[in-house]
Amino acid sequence: MEFSEFAQILKPILGGDMATDIFTQELFDNMLNIEDRGILSDLTLDSFKNYFNGRGGISGIAKKISSKIELEYFATYIDKVEDAQKENLLKAFQPFIPELNEDNLPRKLAELFNDIIQTAARSKRKGAQRSANKDEKETVYAEIVDAPESSDYSEKSMNSVTYIQSQYNISNNGAGSTNLVNTGNLVINIGDKKK
Repeated sequence: MEFSEFAQILKPILGGDMATDIFTQELFDNMLNIEDRGILSDLTLDSFKNYFNGRGGISGIAKKISSKIELEYFATYIDKVEDAQKENLLKAFQPFIPELNEDNLPRKLAELFNDIIQTAARSKRKGAQRSANKDEKETVYAEIVDAPESSDYSEKSMNSVTYIQSQYNISNNGAGSTNLVNTGNLVINIGDKKK
């Protein structure tokens, strides 16, 4: 399980109307003792929001805190919530932790969070892959073909449909620029074909 999935399951149950950035910071704070929470002070609220939304990996923060995690702090955080919230946590996390029950809920959630952090700490940080030359355009090739024989399209409709197979990116950088991303087959109706 990725951190963003973990946090997004917890938020409606524990976070209520709390902002996602504050809620995410609270999750990490509750994995550390009070003296060690200062290592999170250089992180912005936008960073926490990105962790929650999955727009930023947690490998950086995970490396900072992985050796300082205190499972009992997070277990206590979970143990202090209302009984109805615990019931909802049980329902939400049982698909991920089959042996989860009322008695081990706080400890198992703390262990799951710890596993997420330890896994992220061991991973390499994923930065955006950029070309060495930012102005360099990637050349992408597409194959334009007629409809496959197994198609359900009638002869008449095949005269007005073009298929593009294995097309990944079309980019027109002129006026009215268009970008298109497709990972499968693309069907474009362009009107009647002239024979």
